[in-house]
Amino acid sequence: ALITAPILGYLSDRFHVFKILFATCLVINALGNLIYAFTFLGGPWYMMLIARLVAGVGAGALGLGTSYCSQTTTVDQRQRRLVTYRTSQSVARMVGPVIGYIFLGLPQVNSSSSTALKVFNWYTIPGWVAFVVVAALSGLFWWMFVDPTVENEHLVRRVEQAGEASPERRREFYSFCG
Repeated sequence: ALITAPILGYLSDRFHVFKILFATCLVINALGNLIYAFTFLGGPWYMMLIARLVAGVGAGALGLGTSYCSQTTTVDQRQRRLVTYRTSQSVARMVGPVIGYIFLGLPQVNSSSSTALKVFNWYTIPGWVAFVVVAALSGLFWWMFVDPTVENEHLVRRVEQAGEASPERRREFYSFCG
């Protein structure tokens, strides 16, 4: 996510394309969580690392939400929208582990455990829950989400305001970030 978030943010700012970027990230994240769900069945320890890396690439979409908020709100609306967006992220991060505790009573898994226990256990349940949630929401997202444009009045027209950075200053900033 550390690597992909800035790239996705740049692409969304440059081309005003969100739907395909969000959808691609959701599929990659779901795939990473599915791999994670099979870590005990697969065996090697590095499978978990691969699963988390794949899911992390998909998690780069978290920055797209901020970019979307900034491009679809006026300066006056932006703070309220970003607070709502960040609060929902924080709540999700707190609720996720609590859901995992529901499954704390499952038996310990070891090499002689049944296949079912190797697939569904205390360690793999977060991957399964994340996969199911992301997969369900992906379909809903693809059906309901429309890329913002000036025509559908979701993309706010940028008006240079007094004190705002000039295009040259922005290029210097992007060069510095690069």
